[in-house]
Formats: sequence, C-alpha cells, structure tokens
Amino acid sequence: MTLAEVIGAVHLADHEAVLARGWDRIAAVRPDPVPFLEPDFVRGVTADAGLSGEITDQALTTAARIRSDRALSALAWWYHSRLFGPVDQRPRTNQLPLLTDALGDQAGMFNALILLSGTPQMRAVHRSRGVPESVTRESVTDLDINLHTEDYLCEHGTWGVGNGILGWLLLTWWGDLYRLGRLQFIPSNFRSPFHAYRNRVTGAVVALSDPGLPYRADGQRDGSAGIFDRQGAWTSMLEVDDDSVTGNPVSPEGYVLRDPVTLPRREWVPVMGPNSPCLDIHIPAGAPMDYDQCGESLRRALEFFPRHFPDRQFVGFACHSWILDTLFAELLPPTSNLVRFQREVYLFPIPHGGGVIRRVFGYGFAEMDGTISDVDRARLPRDTGMRRAFAAHLDAGGRFRGGGCFLLKEDLDWGSEAYRKQWPF
Repeated sequence: MTLAEVIGAVHLADHEAVLARGWDRIAAVRPDPVPFLEPDFVRGVTADAGLSGEITDQALTTAARIRSDRALSALAWWYHSRLFGPVDQRPRTNQLPLLTDALGDQAGMFNALILLSGTPQMRAVHRSRGVPESVTRESVTDLDINLHTEDYLCEHGTWGVGNGILGWLLLTWWGDLYRLGRLQFIPSNFRSPFHAYRNRVTGAVVALSDPGLPYRADGQRDGSAGIFDRQGAWTSMLEVDDDSVTGNPVSPEGYVLRDPVTLPRREWVPVMGPNSPCLDIHIPAGAPMDYDQCGESLRRALEFFPRHFPDRQFVGFACHSWILDTLFAELLPPTSNLVRFQREVYLFPIPHGGGVIRRVFGYGFAEMDGTISDVDRARLPRDTGMRRAFAAHLDAGGRFRGGGCFLLKEDLDWGSEAYRKQWPF
C-alpha cells in the first residue's frame, strides 16, 4: 500500500511527515505475511518475556487483527523497520502516532508487539556480547513490570504500552539496558552540571557546581518543585586555573553551599564531570528497594560491564530519580531502605523532578510541581507508614522534588557511607 492509502485507511493525516520518512524504501521490502505477527512468533517472544497467558492471548488477538488489515500490517512493518533500524534513523517514540482511532484500546498492545518484534535483534546483541541467558531473562522482565505498573492499564483497563514507556522499554530490546538483580544499568555519560574532585591523600571527594546556575537559599535549584526564592536566590560560580579550582561545593547530602571553596590542583584531581562515561542506574518497580540487594547489584555491574562491554569504560554510576529526594531523610526513619541507599551515594540537586506521588500512592493523581490538588490529596491512601508520612507532608503544604546522585567505582563499599564520613567541609 502507498502511504496515502494507509493514512486514509487509519486516519493519520496529522502524522504524514513522520511516516513519510523511509516509507517507500521500507514498503518495498515488506514480507507477506509479516513474520513477527504470526502466532508461533508471538507465542515464542511472549514466553521469552515471561508474560502471562492472559497477556499472551491479548497479544495474539491484536496480532490477528493487524494481520487481517493491510494498512495496519504495513504500519507494523514500518514501525519495526524504523525502531530497529540504524541508530541514527530511529524516530523518537513520542513523535509516533498511538493508533487509537484504528485499534481502540488495543493500540497499546500494537506497541508491545512492535517491541517484541525486536527480540531476535536483542538476542543477537546479547550473543555477540556473551551476555548470560540469566541476565537476558532478568532484563526482559521490565515489559511485564511496566504492563502491570504503568498508566496504560489504569487508563484503558487493558494491557498495553504507551508511546512514552515504549521509548524506555526499547533500551532493553536494543541491547542497551541490563538488569542485574534489583537494579538496572545503562552505559551512558554523566549528564549533570557537577565536577567531582578527589583528594590525592585522603581520598575524600568534593563536587563543585557548574557556573551560572540559580540556587535557592536552601541549596536546591531555584524553581525546583515550583518553588522560587525571591529573596535568597543566588548564582553559582566556578573558576579553574593552573593552580586551583574555586567553586560552590555540593554537600553529599544533596544541596549546594553558597560559600565557595578553593581546591589546590596539587592536592585534588578531577575524577568525574559532565560527559564522563558512567552507568546510569534505574530502579524498576515491582518489589521493595531492598538495601542489601541494591549493593549486590552494583557489585555485579562492576563485573558485568567490563567483561561484556570492554569498549564502554565508565568511571562510576549516576542516577536521577524520585527515590533521591533528600526530603525522605526528614520524613522516613533512618532504617528505611530509601534513606540508607541515599547515604551510600553522593547526592546532588536537580532542576526538575517528579514521580514521587505516582510511585508512592499509585496512578490516578494529577501531580504538578511535586504536589497535587486538594481534592486529590483528600483521596490519598494512608495505609502504610510511608504513605502517611508523605501525605502529612503534602497536607502541610510540602512538595517533592526528586534528586540525583553519583557513585564512583572506587568508592563502592556498600555500608561505609564514604562520602559523608570523608566530607571535608
């Protein structure tokens, strides 16, 4: 079918510019039938992903509907070819249409089938890297977790993958993301405006902020969680010369100090900064964030990536997440897994963060700037100690902001709280 015929059949005129990219080339080599829509293929890849019989049945039903429709089959082949084609030609998933007009609530399962269509490519990457089968199976569980915990099920009452979470899940099927126990890891680059230095003698680490960034009097980024400091806001500085580095230090507890410090270059060496190679950490939903299991995952990563990705060197770990909100230390007991995790890493503030309310209280609440409406707040479940503490914080006008952290390879000594104990200022 031509692109014009497909657009007319499934009412996608608003997305013609996106779909036109590579359409003729891809359509010219489309097999008939499309192999990844065949029942045996669907059963095999859903079994590989550990999906339930109920989800598999819905996948088979949706695949059959797509197979029976020439326009939908052509679209499925185009989605697969673009998303699993050359890296520099892959579209952003938020640019792609969700096929609700054509498929209704089954549109989310269309996305899941496209994701699963890349299983042979993912396995080829894993084989080339020597990735153990156990790690492959750990990693693909992310689809089942997100089918159960993301908002598509809540909004549509059926299994599916929205365009936003499809972009995340593709990281696994592209062979970029790996789950090693409790945590997931992605080879990446440090994307935060901080520069870490290590003392040559003591081993202490100090991070300095990039210059020109606005901070509040409390050391958080001005405007984070929708809060602006009209009176006490200030701007960071950073000066580097042959003899020293002078800038605003970041406390490992997650805030930036207004008074600058000077680090003599003969005593302090740079160890991490913007664009330094690192492993991004992600904490998947679906289970408690057990403190000991997190430490074990980090140790596994130190062995796994040098062995299977020797070409992807890294200096440490980094993370941006709702779990790194420094307010947790005030709201939760010191024995909390979240608080204990935070004490093992070097925390830093971020300009924008969210997800605390959704992750702690579930879906169905409209979160904005770290808080919710009075109507939603009255509906918050308060059945656990954590939920009661967080709801009380919101009741008192408080907000959540998320946070970031890094952990250098040499400092992985889980339980030592090295950054806080060696902090020199």
